[in-house]
Amino acid sequence: MALLILAAVSATAIGFAILILNLIKGAENLDNSISAFYAAQSGLEKSLYKVKTNRQTGVGLDATLDDLKGITKTNFTKENLEMEMDVDAIDKVEESRTFSLAKDESEQVDFYDPDDPFGGPSDITKIWISWDNNPCAFGQVGVIDYINCYGDGSEWVEISWVGWNQDGDSFENVEKILLDSNALTYYDSCPEESYLSIRCKIEDLDPNPNMVFYRVRIKALYDKVEDIEVKAMNDAYEFIDIPARVHIKTIGKFGRTHQALSASMPWRIPVSGLFDYVIFSEKELRKPPAPY
Repeated sequence: MALLILAAVSATAIGFAILILNLIKGAENLDNSISAFYAAQSGLEKSLYKVKTNRQTGVGLDATLDDLKGITKTNFTKENLEMEMDVDAIDKVEESRTFSLAKDESEQVDFYDPDDPFGGPSDITKIWISWDNNPCAFGQVGVIDYINCYGDGSEWVEISWVGWNQDGDSFENVEKILLDSNALTYYDSCPEESYLSIRCKIEDLDPNPNMVFYRVRIKALYDKVEDIEVKAMNDAYEFIDIPARVHIKTIGKFGRTHQALSASMPWRIPVSGLFDYVIFSEKELRKPPAPY
């Protein structure tokens, strides 16, 4: 009996000891994770500051990417705390942009190389757009009809853009179209996946074949629009990377714990008021030259 009681007490004690050790280890991992997170955040803040100063001093996008890749760990007071840049993730191109907009909010997407706005043709002639809002219920609660209904009809977007050629000649007027959820349809580039259907709309950007660069704005009308995805396409309906953003990823390390943070931002600051106003004047408007 004494041996049985001793065995039971020993098993209970060992169980409690293992539980306490696991709790201590979990708390330690949590503390390490927080430290690694702040290390990654410090590297990200340093990277964003580098992007900001390079913009102001006229450093190009490619040179800025090289500067970001060369950023080393900051001086931490905590021993064994490190930060490193994910060099492979630092880039300037992306195939698509995905974002959500509240009512009357807008997002600017640049279909050109901001460091070479009159450079070689990008072959971009079309815009691909899709979004995912409130699919309609089908028959019973909780069952969604992804095939026959997409959005509730209140999701509208306004797409407006300006274009120019390699000589800097632009359209005389801003092009603008309105789309609602029912305008999204199936294309070969919007395949059905499993029970989910991906619907999109492809619009021609270029009525003039000489126009090869575009600045596009997407605005949500009447209601919020979620998970908007925008891509650039050529005449062959092939997706083209957009070289107009900066992608950064930093990794914080403390012990065996790693934390990663990433950021993506436009290289050129968006023109928030673009297309939102017009100036009427009975006289010619001239902008005086900058003083030297």
